[in-house]
Amino acid sequence: GQITHISIALVFALVVSALIHTFGDISGAPINPAVTIAFWYAGRFPGKPVAPYLGRLSIGALCTRLTVKLLDANSPHSAQYCPPDQHCRQWLGK
Repeated sequence: GQITHISIALVFALVVSALIHTFGDISGAPINPAVTIAFWYAGRFPGKPVAPYLGRLSIGALCTRLTVKLLDANSPHSAQYCPPDQHCRQWLGK
């Protein structure tokens, strides 16, 4: 029983797959943009709401990213934090 990155990714993939199969025919399963685009491409989702949905999703993601950056910029748990003795500064531009 060791939990690895692959096992976590597989669990998330199975959950998303189960949600799509459960709610796909009811709502079009707008779980993420890839699912929405795939349903539209397959003809199972009308084309008119796709662009506004993707636009609102992008704006929401940008607002979330900016909020996290403002609230958590110097935290040791932040994705941009790099301890002084580490080599990650070259990738972060610090």
